[in-house]
Amino acid sequence: MTLTQSGLRFLSGMFQTIDCARLDFDDTTFLMSYPLEAPSVTQSAAAIGVVHPIVVAGCPCHGKYQIIAGFRRAHAFRRLGIKMIHANIQERQAALQPMAFDLALRENLSHRRFNHVEKALILSKLSTRFAWPQEVVIRDYLPLLDLAPNEKVLNVYLKLWNFDEELKGYIACHDLPLTLIELLAGFSSNDRRSIFLLISELKVGVNKLKELLNYLEEISLRDERTISTILASQEIRAILTDQKHRGPQRIDALRAALRTQRFPRLSRLESQYQETLQRLKPSCGIRLTTDRIFEDDSMNAAFRFSSPEELKTAATELLRLSETPELDTILRLIRGEVTQPLSQ
Repeated sequence: MTLTQSGLRFLSGMFQTIDCARLDFDDTTFLMSYPLEAPSVTQSAAAIGVVHPIVVAGCPCHGKYQIIAGFRRAHAFRRLGIKMIHANIQERQAALQPMAFDLALRENLSHRRFNHVEKALILSKLSTRFAWPQEVVIRDYLPLLDLAPNEKVLNVYLKLWNFDEELKGYIACHDLPLTLIELLAGFSSNDRRSIFLLISELKVGVNKLKELLNYLEEISLRDERTISTILASQEIRAILTDQKHRGPQRIDALRAALRTQRFPRLSRLESQYQETLQRLKPSCGIRLTTDRIFEDDSMNAAFRFSSPEELKTAATELLRLSETPELDTILRLIRGEVTQPLSQ
């Protein structure tokens, strides 16, 4: 008998209204909701009750019922103090548990999407509690969860389930890209705790967080320092705890500090470029720019004029700029001819 055929047989249970006190909320074998409490489900239950019966296993003579599907609905009823709930009651057999879990998974998929942490919980249970072969989990269940069917993706989610609860709670509420979760999975537990403090203190957006984590990882590998040590340094803590500036300003300051640590020589050269450009002081509304500092061979000069006289004035200023040592320094900098900061 196939899993689908078993499922159809399993669904032909008995429908009854049962007392919520007879539900075993401590048995989380089939739980796949994270977090368990969902305000929208509670509000719906308060307004219209439970339209779709929950699925349970067992009988009144054998203690409490095991919840198979409908944890959030049952939890909402208990929270609201509603005593009775409509249920589809199945026979409780240990041999049927893998099939029952598959049923619960598909029942959930019929009316909602899983977040990253819920997918991690499901894959962890399939791999450990129910001991499904890895190739079956990859082939059958990763696509079912809208994930690419490969071992790398499975391993990322198995690691995710072992993250600290605070970080899992954050990930469950934010639609982070898988690449970022994979990056977090590569860090130690202590480093992830430090990163979570960074996330929670500054409310860093996804793109900037990914950039910061890349800097932290590269600094850690180069200097053989843990990320928690880097973030605990006096310079970084001063930025994170600075209450005089708003979050976005502190994020920019943190990005600049980490970039300087990651590329110290490049940062010094960039600083010299900006300082030299300021000393050049072009007038007449002339702006000197370059597309890629240290990677371009030329600069752009932009200005506006509305009369021949203004054009002549700008031309005179351009001639003056061309004769300054500062311009020569800037051109050498952007062409990469300067490998060390120049003395002032």
